[in-house]
Amino acid sequence: MLPSSVTSIGDAAFAWCFSLTSITIPNSVTSIRDYAFAYCYSLTSLTIPSSVTDIGDWAFSNCSSLTAITVDALNSLYSSVDGVLFSKSQSQTS
Repeated sequence: MLPSSVTSIGDAAFAWCFSLTSITIPNSVTSIRDYAFAYCYSLTSLTIPSSVTDIGDWAFSNCSSLTAITVDALNSLYSSVDGVLFSKSQSQTS
């Protein structure tokens, strides 16, 4: 688990972490930058809190095992349906 002192997950911070299987992002995080979790082939699930207001390009690129993304219902910009990340209006995937 990430400490609550973390406010941003930087570019490629966890990229290529092959053994990472799941992560719950703390409420202190407001941004997940470009490629933050790219190529985390074992990542199967992640939870995004209401505090996240920015998800960078390709943040979850090539996470081939990622089947469950859960977004806090109070998040003002993002949502999830059946494990898929969407904009809040569900008009586009993220």
